[in-house]
Amino acid sequence: MMPNRRIKSKQSELLAPLPGGIQERARAKVGASAVSQLVWLIELLNRSEESIALGTEQERGILEAEIVAFAERIGQPSAGKSSILSPKEMIELFRDIRASILAIFQGAPFEITIPAVSYMSADGGPPIYMGNPEALFRLAVTRLLETERERIEICARPGCDNLFVRRKRGLYCSLRCSQLEQFKRYVARNSAE
Repeated sequence: MMPNRRIKSKQSELLAPLPGGIQERARAKVGASAVSQLVWLIELLNRSEESIALGTEQERGILEAEIVAFAERIGQPSAGKSSILSPKEMIELFRDIRASILAIFQGAPFEITIPAVSYMSADGGPPIYMGNPEALFRLAVTRLLETERERIEICARPGCDNLFVRRKRGLYCSLRCSQLEQFKRYVARNSAE
C-alpha cells in the first residue's frame, strides 16, 4: 500500500498548478531566452488552424496567456474588449506571420504590418509599448526575428513544410521526419540492388 501512496503523491505534485496562476505557467512555457521564445513561436505557427478553432475555452485562455507572456517584454496589452483575440483573429494573425516568414525563404524581405501602439518612456526607464495584443504580438515577433531569424529553417522532408529552429546542422523539423527520409533512402538504395 505504501508504494501506491508515493506514486499518487508524485502524480499530484506533477499535476499541481505552478505558483502564480495561468500567467506564470504561460511565462514558463514561452521561456525567457530568445531561443526558447523562438521555439515557442515556431511551434505555435506550425499548429493546425483546426486545433486553434476547435480548442476549448480553457485552451483558448491558455493560448491568450502565452501570447501576452510572449509580448510582455515589449509592452502591456490595453484592457477591454479589444484585448481579447477570437480564435478567428488568432488564426489570421498566425497565418499572416507564418506567410511572412515563409516569404523569406523565397527571397522576399521580412515584412509585418504592426497596428498602432503607444510608446511610453519615463525617467530613463525602459520603453513600454501599449496596445492591443495583436499589435504587441506582431511587434514582439519583429523584435525577436531581428536577431534570431537566421535560426529558422523549413523542414527538408518533401511535403512537410514545417518551420523549425535549427540547431547545429539540422535539416528536419523532427526525429520522425529525419527517420522517414532515412528510410526512404534505405529503400531506394536496397531496391536498386
